[in-house]
Amino acid sequence: MIDGRIGKGLISTFHAKYWLMRYPIDLMFHTADIFITELRRLEYFGSDHFPLLVEFFINTESSVQEEFVEDISKEELQEVNQIMKDGIMEESTNRDDS
Repeated sequence: MIDGRIGKGLISTFHAKYWLMRYPIDLMFHTADIFITELRRLEYFGSDHFPLLVEFFINTESSVQEEFVEDISKEELQEVNQIMKDGIMEESTNRDDS
């Protein structure tokens, strides 16, 4: 996956209310066949995060962005899968498990 923020400057999305505490916290990853034509932060709308606007197109014929894709090792993939399984099994009062 490619970090869509690369080459687009600093896009601070959090904290929307406090100027001194702003930093880029929200991420936008995409595959090599997705090309981002626009990525920008929108104006404050009442949340503690600023909204992101992403305009993109899909081009399955081009391999231009393949160089930006990093491969993940088997060990890293196993670790990621375990973290996801642990997260699914974790009890939370913030989600509806019905």
